[in-house]
Amino acid sequence: MKKLFTKTALILPPIFKGKKSYRAWVIQRRIIAILALLIIIGLYVFFNLGYKFSASSQSYTIHTDYYSIRLKPAFLKKDMILLFCFDVDDALSLEYIESLKNLHNDYGDLKVIALLNKPMQKAKLEHFIHKYELPFLVFNPSDKKHLVKDLYKKMQEEIRKDQSEDSSKEDQFDDVKLPFLLLYDRKHKLYQHYQGAVVQEMLMFDIAQAGIKE
Repeated sequence: MKKLFTKTALILPPIFKGKKSYRAWVIQRRIIAILALLIIIGLYVFFNLGYKFSASSQSYTIHTDYYSIRLKPAFLKKDMILLFCFDVDDALSLEYIESLKNLHNDYGDLKVIALLNKPMQKAKLEHFIHKYELPFLVFNPSDKKHLVKDLYKKMQEEIRKDQSEDSSKEDQFDDVKLPFLLLYDRKHKLYQHYQGAVVQEMLMFDIAQAGIKE
């Protein structure tokens, strides 16, 4: 009977002695309702944050603050990650393709992920992947967010920390210059960023260093 009474008291108001006790009960119920609502909102936000992509008929979500990265579903384990942010119509971006294919094939613990800067029709993307015989995943944006633009903005902020105030005003965040790359270590923490033309030997050296970083 005592347990039944306890459970019932959570739903039904107890017998009150005065207005103060009733008012306290009402306030308590309202606080519980607000907390429950906040928990529901928090869970919804947690599971719906991130940037949505599609690749090889699979949906992926990237969670990142630039300095670290997490993918859902998680398939990377303790592999290093090399994000290649590019445009299929950009000649300099296409010059990276062979180097990235070599890196993907030569390093079994490195995952190359190509991020398109804008959505692309599925048939056109499949033709592009087949034409260049890409062995790595190409992430096609499937939401209205702009991960490439957001990553570029963060990268420029880091670059400008080492520049004078005058030079920091030269570039605009909206003017995304492709291609650029981000290398994450085994713990999926940012190790290095690259912009413009980068020789394969430099990437190989940094990949080796990121691989032994603890």
